[in-house]
Amino acid sequence: MPLEVKDVEWSENEQYVTLRVPLKGASSNNVDIFSTSTYIKVSYPPYFFEVALYREIDDDASKATVTKTQVTFHLQKCKKELWGQLYASECKDKTVMKKIREDAVEYKQKREKEKAEKISKERDEQKKFAVREQMRLDTEERQQIEDRKQEIEVEHVQKMEAWKKENSSYKTSQQQKEVIPSVQERAKKTSISDHAMEHKKELKRNTSEEEVLPEPRCSGNIQVNFTARQLPTPARESKQPEEEVWLKKLAEMNKMKKADEDATDIEEMNPIWLKDKGDDFFKKGNHVAAINAYTSALLLDSKIPMLYANRAVCHLSLKQYNETVQDCTCALELYDPPVQANVLSRCRALIRRGTAHFYLNNYVKALTDYDAAIKLDPKNESLKADAYKIRRVIQGEESSDY
Repeated sequence: MPLEVKDVEWSENEQYVTLRVPLKGASSNNVDIFSTSTYIKVSYPPYFFEVALYREIDDDASKATVTKTQVTFHLQKCKKELWGQLYASECKDKTVMKKIREDAVEYKQKREKEKAEKISKERDEQKKFAVREQMRLDTEERQQIEDRKQEIEVEHVQKMEAWKKENSSYKTSQQQKEVIPSVQERAKKTSISDHAMEHKKELKRNTSEEEVLPEPRCSGNIQVNFTARQLPTPARESKQPEEEVWLKKLAEMNKMKKADEDATDIEEMNPIWLKDKGDDFFKKGNHVAAINAYTSALLLDSKIPMLYANRAVCHLSLKQYNETVQDCTCALELYDPPVQANVLSRCRALIRRGTAHFYLNNYVKALTDYDAAIKLDPKNESLKADAYKIRRVIQGEESSDY
């Protein structure tokens, strides 16, 4: 059930109102703030705070600051005056408060919708402006290209006309000297080309007779060194994560084989035997030896939840609260599926983890674990009494030193 916060502090001047809401041990990451010009609500489970303001404020100009211990509101008044009170006079009427709450939600939804429409409209205008600017730039670029083409074309035409004028007399004289080659000239050219071809063939024959063939190249061996690889398959980037997991498992298996070879007693490789050994150490008060026995058993079989649960008790006895939380969490994950047969074990793990959270000053998490344990064992009056004490500590009505 949500708990309403009443012990808030506030101060004012003619222009501003300062409101401080304590977080009471809750995490600042879970704080949810809702505000309008006449209504403010702060939710941080299992607590909440709400107020219907005495006068209107400028919600856009106001701001809220969240720290580890409190939420501080700096509210700007719409009208410069002293209120004399924070709450509206009709706050005590639940029906009126419900109406104020509904109106605030409706007003906030309307404002958010208008804001979203405004942003969408501005985004559309920016897109249209960008398109118009791009079209203008493209038009100017095309016009510049066309102007440059025309300039180049005019330059080429002028150069061509000048060249024609300079070479008109030379072309006329050349046309007059052009004569079709006679049959004798063509025959002469053919005989000259045949003679040159025969001369080239003769030179080639003489050169080939004098050429000395090179000696055969020496044979040899090339040594190629490849990167050492534990797997017989080729290396692939897509398979690298799977190979790393496989190599890690292989290393753990080799480690266990080595431990198996070094073991002097076959019973030391039995996790159940090690669990019983740890239980004997715990009964004798030797908690460190019990932790070592449970840890050795977990190296052999990490799927036995009782090993985590028993080791958590030892850590709790040695005031190692972080280790207690970790082992209880592992045990609860292994008690799956949650059935009637493991109800008592799950309840004990929740109680031990809640106790560790309490001594770590995580009172909200401690209360959550105790409430979950009460659901599993609703007839346990001692458990209910402890949960009630934790709730009083959270509310500040009782000291945590017990």
